[in-house]
Formats: sequence, C-alpha cells, structure tokens
Amino acid sequence: ENVAWYYAESLLKLKDYYSAGYQFAHFIRQFPYSERAEEALFMSAYCKYMESPEYSLDQSQTKEAIKAFEQYVERYPTSNHIPEINKYLDEMRAKLMKKEYEIAYGYYQIGSYNAAYVAFNDFINQYPDSPNKEDAMYYIILSGYEYAINSTESKIVERLNLVINDFEKFATLFSNSKYMKSTQGIH
Repeated sequence: ENVAWYYAESLLKLKDYYSAGYQFAHFIRQFPYSERAEEALFMSAYCKYMESPEYSLDQSQTKEAIKAFEQYVERYPTSNHIPEINKYLDEMRAKLMKKEYEIAYGYYQIGSYNAAYVAFNDFINQYPDSPNKEDAMYYIILSGYEYAINSTESKIVERLNLVINDFEKFATLFSNSKYMKSTQGIH
C-alpha cells in the first residue's frame, strides 16, 4: 500500500499528471478501505484538473475533471477539500463557458447565422448567469435577423417574429445596454 501511494505521489511531484492520476485511481481500486482512499480520490480528480487544457482546445479532460470532483464531493461532502474543489470547479466551468461562447461567436463571424443563433441560445440556456449574457443576446438578435432576412419568403415573417421576441427579452433584461440603439434599429 505504501509503495503504491508513494509511487503515485512521486509521479505527481514529477508533474506527470496523467500517470499520477492513473496511479491514484489504481490505488483506490486496490485499497478501497485504506485511510488514504479519500485523499487518493481527491488526488485523482486533481490530476485530471491539472491535465485540463486551455479553453481553445478540446475540453474532454475538463469535463472528466469536473465529473471526478463532483463524485468526490458526493462521496465526501464534509471534506476539508470542498472550498478548494469549488474554486477548481468554478475555474473549469468558466473555461467551458468561454469555449461555448467563442464557438457561437465563430459561427457568427463566418456568416453561419442559423448555427450562431442556435449556439448563442444554447449558450444562454446552459449558462444563464454568464458575464457574456448581454453580448450573447445581442448576437442572437443580429444572427436571427440576418438568418431571417436571407430566408425563403415563406419563412421570413416567422423568423422575424422570433427576432422581435428576442429583442423584447433583451430590452427587458438590458434596458441600458450599449447595444440598445443598434438592436432598436433591427427591431
């Protein structure tokens, strides 16, 4: 048991987070009743967190780290690590939020207005408390408008009505927005 623990710790100190995470997870499977099992579960999740890449890259590892920390919190809700875990979770969620916003904005930039409209709506539904909510709602109006006016004649009125609804939501939430003049012109 000691050898397995020290081996995992040595990999962690060498900053080989992938291998260390694997060894801590293996420790838990080998020694589930060890007094170090709780710490091993935390360290396994922490190693996944350390492997989480910057927001512009694939976020699979970030999602795995979030899941690992959530499992730890479920199992040990009174742990001393909870404040630290909350900080890590906030950081990773912010990274995912930024990634989703940038994807939606990318669709808008390339003129894929329907995809941008859907992606920004998904972004707001998934992250309703985002600091980018005002910007996202602005781009929903812009992309919805562009998509509507470039639609077939039979769909224009229906899609413009969606833009009107989106503007009304925007105007209610952000009546003093820097985008108000621009969106009122579209409205």
